[in-house]
Amino acid sequence: MNIRSIYLLIICHVPLIPTSQALVESDEQATKALQDWEETIRLINPVYGKQALDTLAEAVVKLSGPNGTYTEWRQSLFQSAQNKLLAISGHAQYFADKVRLEQEAVSHLGPGVGERSIYDRDRSWIIDGILVHLPSPETIRVLGEFLSDEKDYPPLPFPSDFRANCDMACKTLTKIGLRHSPQFKPYQQLPGDLKLWRDWYGQVKSGQLASAFIGQNVAYRFKPDGTVESSPLATTPTERNTSRPPIKPQQPAENATG
Repeated sequence: MNIRSIYLLIICHVPLIPTSQALVESDEQATKALQDWEETIRLINPVYGKQALDTLAEAVVKLSGPNGTYTEWRQSLFQSAQNKLLAISGHAQYFADKVRLEQEAVSHLGPGVGERSIYDRDRSWIIDGILVHLPSPETIRVLGEFLSDEKDYPPLPFPSDFRANCDMACKTLTKIGLRHSPQFKPYQQLPGDLKLWRDWYGQVKSGQLASAFIGQNVAYRFKPDGTVESSPLATTPTERNTSRPPIKPQQPAENATG
């Protein structure tokens, strides 16, 4: 069976909908779904380009859902899909570009209007659904740049269930598994929270602060030329360090987000 056939089989078997949920309801369905994902993940290759990124992203989201049955098998498949996705250069920028393109296409539409509603759903699916499972310096850069994106605040008096991309980025950064984080409580869009994350990213982007993820034995530091320097850690952090990194306010504000 070729990769296209496997891909179509998965799409038909597991609907492509933006939600993290249990894959199946019955034991028989669970076995079949996980076998299909196992085969897809095994066969997927970076040379398939966008299809590989989209398929692996769907895999990590679906396999990260409620444990249900076959927990160890599910977690093993999640790890395999995540490792393949993180190994692809441009894995985070690809999804950020999708958000930017859709944002531009619907910029003339008001809240809740047709394609604008689709865009709101898609950007939430990408920033809060996909990127949160991609712990890498590339993802930090993408989320850091989103911190300056306030374009999607709905004009009053229109209510909206969706916040601007800067708020979604803050929420994702609190959940992505940073070893040292300026904020440990869930992001609640409180006064000062966004500035705190912008100040943090300003220092990460400038190379003043290094970043590391729980479960990884490497620290990352951005260099002035835009590349990333990796340095090994003596031990692999398994939990957050609750001491806050030294964050200095960035002035002017633009310096924090580049």
